Amino acid sequence: MNKYESDYFELLKDIISNGKKSSNRTGINTIKVWGRQTRIDLSKGFPLLTTKKIHWKSVVHELLWMISGDTNIQYLLKNGVTFWSEWPYQRYFDKSSKYLEKYPSSPNQEILSIKDFEKKIVENDIFAQTWGSIGNFGYGRFWRDFPVNSYEDRDGGRHKIIGVDQVCSVLEKLKTNPDSRRIIISAWHPYHSNRVEDALLPACHNYIQFGTEELTWDERNYLYIGKIGGGWAGMTSEDYDYAKIPKYRLNCYYSMRSSDVPLGMPYNVAFYALFTHLISHCLNMVPGTLIHNAADVHIYENQIDGIKEQLSRSIGKLPTVKIKDSATRDIFSIKYEDIELVGYNPQPAILIPVTV
Repeated sequence: MNKYESDYFELLKDIISNGKKSSNRTGINTIKVWGRQTRIDLSKGFPLLTTKKIHWKSVVHELLWMISGDTNIQYLLKNGVTFWSEWPYQRYFDKSSKYLEKYPSSPNQEILSIKDFEKKIVENDIFAQTWGSIGNFGYGRFWRDFPVNSYEDRDGGRHKIIGVDQVCSVLEKLKTNPDSRRIIISAWHPYHSNRVEDALLPACHNYIQFGTEELTWDERNYLYIGKIGGGWAGMTSEDYDYAKIPKYRLNCYYSMRSSDVPLGMPYNVAFYALFTHLISHCLNMVPGTLIHNAADVHIYENQIDGIKEQLSRSIGKLPTVKIKDSATRDIFSIKYEDIELVGYNPQPAILIPVTV
């Protein structure tokens, strides 16, 4: 049974039945409920929707992009991922329009379409550096270089800004103190996240916490049998350690300040499920429970037809994800080709508009 997608359907129905209409910055009303949580058992399959096709390539490349610390969409566009284009393009369009209003006789009066904008980002490094950023304090920057003021001379007022690599910190804590309750990545800054010049779209998934549970003897024995092909009752924990059988289950909890359920949530869930799989691979753990927690949970009014189409479809079987045995254990060096999606047979995609 695909419990994840059944729960997802119930959430959509909940919003349609109980949601309240709300205005917002986009000009298109939302229908929203406040505060919802979805729990997903990653041992039951990889949570990728079967009732409409999810672009797997986008899930993988967006995660690798953020892990790398990059905040420029050139990498994404070079790999066929376009869903971040809207925000840099809007910035380019607005600034170009204002420039032409001020200088109508400028020899360069053409404003690129979004498709031509994307093409130029891919082909022109200088143009990409100028217009391709999602903001100096986008997701990747916060993950790999979270800014912290370190005061050197309190009397003189001099200080420097240092950055905290939160991904490295998470990996180190999971290695050395897996029972810690402080294994956290924050993607929200009280100053930079509220400045459009710093972040074109402030992080929607802004708090991530990992936690572990020690596997039981029976669970480790099951893994041992799967690896070796047999087992025996006299095995000890030390025997399993020697055989490099995972000792911990890795759980992931993340919070969304804002969750666009038809468009954003399926990718967010798949994104963090894959993040949990990659960390598990690198640290010899097994993926456990994924929790999607969201505050403002909504659909847009122009998405309702697409939602009704999806709700009319039959739910299928979840796929699985395999990290190749040959893949590096260094999360910063894992490639798209190292990750294999198995048994994904979704129904056709449903066109649901993106609201910027």
